[in-house]
Amino acid sequence: MPGAIGAGSYIAYEEETTEGTAVTPTAMHWIDSVDIHAKPSFETVEPLGTNGNAFPAARSLFVTEIQSGGSLACSCYYDTDWCLVLMKHAYGAVATGGSGPYTYTYTLSKAQPVKPSLTLEVVKGTDGPANNAETFAGCRVQRLVRRVSTGSKVVLTADIIAQSAAARTTPTGSLSYPSGPNLAYHADVTAFVFNSVTYTDVMEHVLTVDKALARTPELGSLVTAAPIQDGLGNVTVEVRLRWYSNASYLALQAGTVAAGSCTITDGTRSIVDTYPRMQVIEASEPVSGAGIMEQRVVFQCLDDETDGPVKTVFTNGVAP
Repeated sequence: MPGAIGAGSYIAYEEETTEGTAVTPTAMHWIDSVDIHAKPSFETVEPLGTNGNAFPAARSLFVTEIQSGGSLACSCYYDTDWCLVLMKHAYGAVATGGSGPYTYTYTLSKAQPVKPSLTLEVVKGTDGPANNAETFAGCRVQRLVRRVSTGSKVVLTADIIAQSAAARTTPTGSLSYPSGPNLAYHADVTAFVFNSVTYTDVMEHVLTVDKALARTPELGSLVTAAPIQDGLGNVTVEVRLRWYSNASYLALQAGTVAAGSCTITDGTRSIVDTYPRMQVIEASEPVSGAGIMEQRVVFQCLDDETDGPVKTVFTNGVAP
């Protein structure tokens, strides 16, 4: 039998009106990778009991829980619906404005969006089983990472907690990919600023938003209820650059707290982060050879009364 190949895999999606209640996907989007599954966990029924064989082993198992979720990665576009929806569910709040160009302003919120969760249909490859689509309901974004480095596109990676999964079936029909999307890539990163200083020679920028969501198991069900925030959320920014200054190292030692920003733009569309209060928590430039030395700097984004640890604004030609 020929094996299935990953080519042709995609994500189909729609926002849910009632959290955890699946809806039919209405759109699809390209992905770079996906690892989202329903994963049962098992325990032995009798931890000391066997069936009397000469080699003691578990006699039988029972299911303790079924955890659905995983991770996916995709290209970051300025203007595809999927990227805008993913941002909303990662941050929690969005305000739209403008009359062309339009703005989507994302801020972190413990509260859920008006449509609180996502239905995700993961469609895997071609040449394999006809039932290559698996639908996950009640999907929430636990962690979002936006990464860009020299020579690469901007990539979004999301860790997903889902409440439940349906049996595999054929994909939802009559869906189409976005038309005429505009990709964000490394040449569009025009500025990273901290403490009123624009960093030069930046080779990588990584924004991580961790909502600290936790599963909520309860009696009467093998699957989780809606996840909730379990502790403090965490936002960090990591940059890698050619070492030319001690400013970041001195800021680390001094405990400097200052504002920062990152701008990605193709001249017409843009993605702009504002970090109201940042503090350097790591700064190092290890020597491992005779070549160019690099510096790695990690910033903790601190809470702010107005915008929280980070505010991100997408500007594009897509009407809300």
